[in-house]
Amino acid sequence: MKEATKKIKKPWPTRAVMEQVYELRLWGDEKTEFYSGSGSHQLDIVKPYIAAVISFLTSFKTPISVCDLGCGDFNVGKELVSIY
Repeated sequence: MKEATKKIKKPWPTRAVMEQVYELRLWGDEKTEFYSGSGSHQLDIVKPYIAAVISFLTSFKTPISVCDLGCGDFNVGKELVSIY
């Protein structure tokens, strides 16, 4: 029987990658300093997502605490602030 060898994953240098994304403006446009990419601005994606999240967050009898660890311009997160 062949013994399985465990692969050792190298950590992804997330900070360096994200710094490069912002420095080179790989996401977004030249109009704003921060931009999450096109997905956070496509209403056909964003509206149903926000509706689902608001429905979930408001479904609890006792309000829950939430921390949004967004990735850019707060375009989606800002829609959730009003429910708190």
